[in-house]
Amino acid sequence: MSSPARLRESLATAQPVVAVEQLSVGFHGHTVVKDVSFTLKAGRCLAIVGESGSGKSVTARTLLDLNGPGAHTTAHRIELGGQDLTRLRPRAWRRLRGRRVGYVLQDALVSLDPLRRIGAEIAEPLRLHKFGPRVAREQRVLELLSEVGVPEPELRARQLPSQLSGGLRQRALIAAALALDPQVLIADEPTTALDTTVQAQILGLLATAKQRGRTIVLISHDLAVVQHLADEVLVMCAGQIVESGPTTRVIRAPEHPYTQRLIAAIPSAHTKGTRLSGTRPPDVAPTPKPPEDAVLLRAEGISKHYRGPDGRERSVVQEVSFTIRPGETLGIVGESGSGKSTTASIALALTEPDAGSVSFANQPWSEIRERDRRPVRRRISVVYQDPLSSFDPRHTVGRIIGDALAGHGESTVIELLDDVGLPADIAARHPLTLSGGQRQRVAIARALAGRPDLLVFDEPVSALDVSVQAQVLDLLTDLQREHGTAYLFISHDLGVVHHLSDRVLVMKDGRVVEEGTADEVFTAPREPYTKALLAALPERWGEQA
Repeated sequence: MSSPARLRESLATAQPVVAVEQLSVGFHGHTVVKDVSFTLKAGRCLAIVGESGSGKSVTARTLLDLNGPGAHTTAHRIELGGQDLTRLRPRAWRRLRGRRVGYVLQDALVSLDPLRRIGAEIAEPLRLHKFGPRVAREQRVLELLSEVGVPEPELRARQLPSQLSGGLRQRALIAAALALDPQVLIADEPTTALDTTVQAQILGLLATAKQRGRTIVLISHDLAVVQHLADEVLVMCAGQIVESGPTTRVIRAPEHPYTQRLIAAIPSAHTKGTRLSGTRPPDVAPTPKPPEDAVLLRAEGISKHYRGPDGRERSVVQEVSFTIRPGETLGIVGESGSGKSTTASIALALTEPDAGSVSFANQPWSEIRERDRRPVRRRISVVYQDPLSSFDPRHTVGRIIGDALAGHGESTVIELLDDVGLPADIAARHPLTLSGGQRQRVAIARALAGRPDLLVFDEPVSALDVSVQAQVLDLLTDLQREHGTAYLFISHDLGVVHHLSDRVLVMKDGRVVEEGTADEVFTAPREPYTKALLAALPERWGEQA
């Protein structure tokens, strides 16, 4: 019998690496996880899926005792490799974290120390667990950065988190979690900020870890990723397991209505022109279509260069041109570092181009002084990829949205929260007390406050579970139909871009390599790079052969 076959046989007969029995977790008298049980053997991946607030991340954090001092945890059994975790003292937990259990956190911007360089961040678990001399640790950091698909690892190791894209920060977190080759890897939304090709690389890395006998607990709202990697699935709703079983069975024949709704909400080529959330569109008259030659925003030959820490000048946007008509959605796709976000920043007049120009409403935009742009700024709004970084943490949600409403009077804070699927009591809370998905919805509500002519979205639904994502995408469609709002929509999720966009630009190395209608680009791509992006997509529900 071959070595891989012997390994598979031994893993199949081995005792569970992770065993959880009747786990319940509460905070301040409120139960958020109730009677959760599962076991997981070596070389297997268990995916826990559900909406924000379903209890999936709390369940995973319990395996590392990271739910905080306010948590009240009870369980008949929590074991790792036969060791009783319910009796561990803090010192024993510190020895376990990183060495036996690795953890990929969900929010890369918050999880990385903004004052520590990426290389030092990844080397920290190596240092704490006394992994060789400093030179060996530095070499291991470069190996890890290469393994997770970070280009120019020597350069990136010297940079701060603020100097990296969201996708690069996420890959740095994954590298840190893999540093000591732990027996169990808990991955909380590990591919949320990654483009399709890097996502495929990370999934391949995790799949290889499985083949080597590592155990993975995957928390994800991306059901296509779950399908690609997981052997079993737990579906959680309101803190309880509503469905569980082998991944193939749960995917192809979901039994619980909640699971069925999650699957139906996934955007793809087949959903274009349909509603994802199952709700009826509002009964409003659509905005009349503008003349064919009407242009709201025009970019002509814009370029931008930056000088890196190594002194080299790098071109991040090269001679990019495009137009956006009133009421139209232009999608921009490409890998991390392709220039998508810089292009959006130039369109917003937040970054000055080195060459080329941008006009808005047939008036100069990029070339005029900011004091002259200020009266027009309310007509353009933006939703960033990392919403927490754009919020004042001292302010309540009500004040964050209310400040954007000042002088407009078209909506109220409560109406906007309802528009994006948040309850009214969220208005009294602070951003740090919200989940990643809730913060993203607050950012969208704030951007909608003034009913702008153009909304620029940079990964606006990357942190949302599929059902809330469906609600937000339907909301954007409704607003566009009613108000004629134009969208510049940047996303690594090609299914989302295809579902929402009228036209698409594909960017690589700062240049536009392909453009056309969404159907043209996604169903009949001309360029090899576009074909490679589409080929890297995990197989999605409803698209199986």
